[in-house]
Amino acid sequence: MEVEFIRTGERRYAVEVRPPGRPVMRAEPAPAYHHEVPHDLLHLECEVHWGLRDGVFGSVAQGGDAGSFREPGKPRDKRTAKRDAHLGGDTARSEGLAGAMLIAWVRRQRGTTPLIDPGSADALRVTESEVEAFLERIAPVATEWAALPVGGSLQRTWPGAAGRSR
Repeated sequence: MEVEFIRTGERRYAVEVRPPGRPVMRAEPAPAYHHEVPHDLLHLECEVHWGLRDGVFGSVAQGGDAGSFREPGKPRDKRTAKRDAHLGGDTARSEGLAGAMLIAWVRRQRGTTPLIDPGSADALRVTESEVEAFLERIAPVATEWAALPVGGSLQRTWPGAAGRSR
């Protein structure tokens, strides 16, 4: 599934997804803007990195809307909301990872250790070396995002079943 992250303002962004066999869907405004790595971009990268198939983007690929995505100009479809209630088994983990990886990113920029608190690492089932690998993965993405002008965008692919599973 193709995913586009669009800088819509100095401190705003939107996300467009192109689910297979469905119209383009958009989340705007997208949640939790961060000037280096927006929240939903972290979700996507975490879901790909950790092989989460049923998180935010997996839900959309499977016919849901993850509570945020809509066809432009249309309200949320009640059938989609009902379908979403049964999808997204990895959503809570994706949410936790996205939040923890933003903190780890900021800590790395400041030279603070540990990158992830031991309690968080245990709860999220990640190791410090996995966090390091993720931060290496996200570094060029953050650089690319930071350089975008308003109106610019990043394209990514959510691999679905091709992602690894843990």
